[in-house]
Amino acid sequence: MVGLLSNPKKLDAIEKTIDKNLEKLFANPAFLQSISMMLNANSYRKILVNFALTQIWKSLQLPNKRDQERTLHLIHELNHRIDTLKEEIDHLTAEADAERERPAPIRRVQRRAKAEAVETAREALAVQ
Repeated sequence: MVGLLSNPKKLDAIEKTIDKNLEKLFANPAFLQSISMMLNANSYRKILVNFALTQIWKSLQLPNKRDQERTLHLIHELNHRIDTLKEEIDHLTAEADAERERPAPIRRVQRRAKAEAVETAREALAVQ
């Protein structure tokens, strides 16, 4: 066998024979049709396996990728809401501190003005 592979003329003849036979095989419609059927069957098998695995994960009630993405999105929304509420609390705290620093007569005038505005709004609503 070693002598066969070391002879370049014989090796070329073997390669040419293999090439001719493979060209005939790949040109054969029956071979191509069987390969096509095999690829189609394999694709269908993959779809069925993926569907079965999805059903298994659902039956185990483990989160799939979509559930994980949805959960991460909700966590992101909640973090955003928390940040917004923190900013609002800081703003209200600053307003309360500023109001405490104002002199008492100004606070009374502001409260009286707010109370009058609320009373005016109530009367306007009652008239309607």
